Amino acid sequence: MNHLDKDWCGLQWSRWFPFMEKKSVSGNIDKGPGIYRVKDVDDLLYIGIAVKCLHKELKGLNKEIVKGKVANSKHPAAQCLWAYHNEVADSQEVSVLHHDGGEDEKSVLESYLIWKYRLAKGRSPHCNFGRLHPAYMRAEKKGPTGLERMGEADAIQENVSQPPLEYSSSFKENDWMGLHWSDWDGFDRKVLKALPEKQGFYRLADADMTQMLLLRRADDLKAALKKQSKERWARDALFSHTLSAEGLEETSMAEVENDLIAGYYEEMRLPPTYQFGYRKPEEVVKAVVDDTPEPSAPAEEDTEAVEQEAPEEPSRMEEVPLSEPAEDDGGPSDEEDEEEEDEPADEEDEEEPVEVRSYEDVLMEEQTPPSEPDRLENVPREDYFLGEEEGKEEDKGGKKRKKEKKRRK
Repeated sequence: MNHLDKDWCGLQWSRWFPFMEKKSVSGNIDKGPGIYRVKDVDDLLYIGIAVKCLHKELKGLNKEIVKGKVANSKHPAAQCLWAYHNEVADSQEVSVLHHDGGEDEKSVLESYLIWKYRLAKGRSPHCNFGRLHPAYMRAEKKGPTGLERMGEADAIQENVSQPPLEYSSSFKENDWMGLHWSDWDGFDRKVLKALPEKQGFYRLADADMTQMLLLRRADDLKAALKKQSKERWARDALFSHTLSAEGLEETSMAEVENDLIAGYYEEMRLPPTYQFGYRKPEEVVKAVVDDTPEPSAPAEEDTEAVEQEAPEEPSRMEEVPLSEPAEDDGGPSDEEDEEEEDEPADEEDEEEPVEVRSYEDVLMEEQTPPSEPDRLENVPREDYFLGEEEGKEEDKGGKKRKKEKKRRK
């Protein structure tokens, strides 16, 4: 199956649209979350996700590339995509896949698609994992693009990717994905003390070995696993590790981590439980690739709902059914409403910058973050260009409230 086909990996992709034409993006890309792929002539450049809105994500990226203002872009592939556009103008096209599933579903599917491409081509898409065009380097003096082109004699060779991992055996085995994994151990002090302070990868599974909890890369395995042992959800977990080649570059480490996540998805059709954020195991939603409809809720739930209904004539305020609101809803009075309107708008709320979240940022919401470095771009995040219009609207609203307050005074 060709990676440019509309049914690549059994999914329903849109047709290809010119990416550097503003009208093409605005007129053909609908709003809604999903996954997108960008190609140049006949090869993929980038595979990415839009957590909330494909239209805004691609419109914002298009605007930066066309204007050549990518030096400070929030998008990790903006500079690379601009360089390819600069070499062969108007050759890039985009195709999208609408996906209403959860953030973890889109993230694991992104890793899976990149892995499938790597298996077919023997390398990663040119602009994934923070790579640059081979004829460009980061400029010492930052201009609009932050890049400078090297002369033909100085041009480096084509980007070299880490060879893709082939799927083999089960995630429980010591030879999973063709790597040499250590035996599974619990977080015992003696075991942690004996771990190597070297670069590598580790995997965490539940005590029953029924599911993977986490797959990560680490510059220091001992430090990373010692920190993971303090996580509440990892107290009863088992772990295993494997060493990587010494001095392996960050992009290569990210490629291997990506393949491990995709390999687990190939076997279980699920992301590792805590890979893309803190979640209870029972809350993990199955990532559906073939658009199989979700099963309907059992009839028992309806029976329970009927049994839990409140009596028709409640004797106390607390027993009022949800469908019959109480006389006093506890809401703010009219005077309180006026006071809230008079409060000045928070300067921070006037224009909220778009935050690109790392693995560690997501885990920080309810857990202490692990110590290993961030992934380059395959991470749960807010869309890179989402919020710009909302920020402007909030700014206008804040100014109106300030003027109204001055008028009242």
